[in-house]
Amino acid sequence: MAEIRVIAETAAKDPPYVGIQGEMLAETALGRVPELQARSAGDDQLFTYIVTTKQGAKFFVLVQAFSGVRRQWNETMATWPWDVDADIIRHARKAGAPVVLFAFDADSGQGRFLEIGKLDEPLAISERVPTPLPIGNAISEASLAQLAANFDAGDR
Repeated sequence: MAEIRVIAETAAKDPPYVGIQGEMLAETALGRVPELQARSAGDDQLFTYIVTTKQGAKFFVLVQAFSGVRRQWNETMATWPWDVDADIIRHARKAGAPVVLFAFDADSGQGRFLEIGKLDEPLAISERVPTPLPIGNAISEASLAQLAANFDAGDR
């Protein structure tokens, strides 16, 4: 298991366990996909995990988490109204490999993902960027295996 660090971003309104739970959920999700090998990116890295597919494609994972109970969100919502720090998007666009955001509800264990390196460049004055997470991007073994297959095929 990767060193547990509270790198998973949490909003001020979320309890402290949310960040740790988010990382554990991400590690579990990645570990269930035989096509993927994940390792911690290290404390000094912007992203949480460096992931390699069996075919050698590499991508980064940024883990963020929240309390669905406190926000009154659940897995049946069509989109989770998420937002991402604009500087993270700027770094993701220049990362040299895809960067995938994993957002987890630490209470239910449900998660969604989005390749944030594909987002438009934020305006210079932007601090946060609305980044809705659709239900079609629910994190599952099948969806992550498909993501790996897409990266292996050169889809970025």
